[in-house]
Amino acid sequence: FLLVGVDDKVTPPSGCSIDVLVNSLRALEAELGTEIVGDASVWYRQNGREGEIQKISRTGFRKLAEKDLVSGDTIVFDLSLTRVGELREGKWESLARQGWHRKYLG
Repeated sequence: FLLVGVDDKVTPPSGCSIDVLVNSLRALEAELGTEIVGDASVWYRQNGREGEIQKISRTGFRKLAEKDLVSGDTIVFDLSLTRVGELREGKWESLARQGWHRKYLG
C-alpha cells in the first residue's frame, strides 16, 4: 500500500498539487507495469488478522460473499480514509461489516 499525507496546517493540498502527485504516480505505474491510482478493488485478509492480503474486484468480492468465502468477519482495508487520525484510530483494517464493504455481503 502507498499512503500519502499532507499536513494541511502547514500547506493545504491544492488541485495542482494533487494533479502533480497523480501524474507522478501514473508515470510510476507505466514504469512498473502496475496499477496504483484509481483502483476500485477490494483488499482483504484471507484467514484472519495474520492472513495473506488479497485483492479482488468489487464484483468478485460480492461473489465470494455469496459463496460464504468472505463474511462480515473478514478483515478489509478501507482505501477511502482521508485523515491520518482515521488510520491511527485503526480504521484502516476493520471487519467488512463495519465499513462500506458490508453492502457486498449477503
